[in-house]
Amino acid sequence: MKAKMFRSVDINEVPAELQKQLREVTETISKACASNTTTTHVMNLDMSNAANIDCVMESINNTRLLLSEIDKDLSEVASAITAFRDYVVKEAQKREHEKMLEQAMANREREQSAPVPVSDDDELAGPDVIDESPVSRDFMKKLAEMSNADKG
Repeated sequence: MKAKMFRSVDINEVPAELQKQLREVTETISKACASNTTTTHVMNLDMSNAANIDCVMESINNTRLLLSEIDKDLSEVASAITAFRDYVVKEAQKREHEKMLEQAMANREREQSAPVPVSDDDELAGPDVIDESPVSRDFMKKLAEMSNADKG
C-alpha cells in the first residue's frame, strides 16, 4: 500500500521539483525496461515446466505494475505542470493589468495637469460653454460694430 505525501515549496522552486519528479519517473521507466528484459530471458527457459511459466507471468505482472506506476506518476507531474503554467499565465496577466493601470493613471494625471483649450470662435465653443469673462462676447461684438460704424 502506498500513501501520497505533499509538501509545500516556494513557487520559484517548482520547476526544479518537477524536474526531480521527472527524473524519478525515468528511473521507474528503467526498472520497467529491466523487468521486461527479464521476462524475455525467462521465456528462453524450458516452457514445458509450469514453474518457468509462472516466472514469466510474474515478470509480466511486475512490468505491468511498473507501467501503471509510471502512468500515475506522469499524470501527477502533468497536473503539477499544468497548475504551474496556469500560475505563470495568471501572474503575467496580473503584471500586464498593473502596467495598463499605471499607464492609465499617468495619462489621467497628464490630462488633469494640461491647460484646458480656449476657443474665441463662437461656432467652436457651442452653447454649453460658460463664458466666465467679465465682458460678454456679445458686448465685444457690438463694441466692434460700433467702432466700425464710426469709421464709415
